[in-house]
Amino acid sequence: MVPAERAIPHRKRYWMDGIVGSLIGGLCLLSGIWDLHQYSTSRVPSERPVVSYRATSSIPMPPPPATVQRILLQRFAFQNVPVPTDGTLPYAWLIDRYARRHNLDWRLIAALIEVESGFNPWAISPRGAIGLMQVIPETAILYGATDLFNPRDNIRVGVAYLRYLIDTYHGDIEQALAAYNAGPGPVTRYGGLPPYRETRLYVRRVLAAYDRWLKRTLAVP
Repeated sequence: MVPAERAIPHRKRYWMDGIVGSLIGGLCLLSGIWDLHQYSTSRVPSERPVVSYRATSSIPMPPPPATVQRILLQRFAFQNVPVPTDGTLPYAWLIDRYARRHNLDWRLIAALIEVESGFNPWAISPRGAIGLMQVIPETAILYGATDLFNPRDNIRVGVAYLRYLIDTYHGDIEQALAAYNAGPGPVTRYGGLPPYRETRLYVRRVLAAYDRWLKRTLAVP
């Protein structure tokens, strides 16, 4: 039996050993946490992928062709060019109203209507496009229009959709017109004008009509 006076030092020694062990364990834990922090800060950033939103664009945007450049150079301050009031432009006030709303040249809208329907509000294409700007019913639903034979609704939807396409193709009028005729899918798929004879002829006709409207309102040789 261990005397009482000799048992006390042993208890003190065990108690001190426990404190020292706890301190050593804590230091090891802190050391491990620090090593993990060093590893994460030195490795993770170098493994993150660099994302470039411009590089992910699927539609190459070449400079506008010479024909479009020539037309754009001729079209200066189009907001200040009034629509004709002598009856040479049917639905002039509607064309002017929605062209101003969407910051477009009213002469481009007039050219598109001239080619699409010949200014006939009752025109219907074999594919089901309706009215002055030959809007398809599915597109009209997106813009909240129900009566495409109504010139106001037809021009409102057609001009808004053309504005959307011009913005989509970064101001490239040829691509926007091609998408208006053939749909955005082929233009996106081919990265420009699709190899459709009908669509290429359509774009050429609209630009030619646009050029004629420019010459009517500007002193262009």
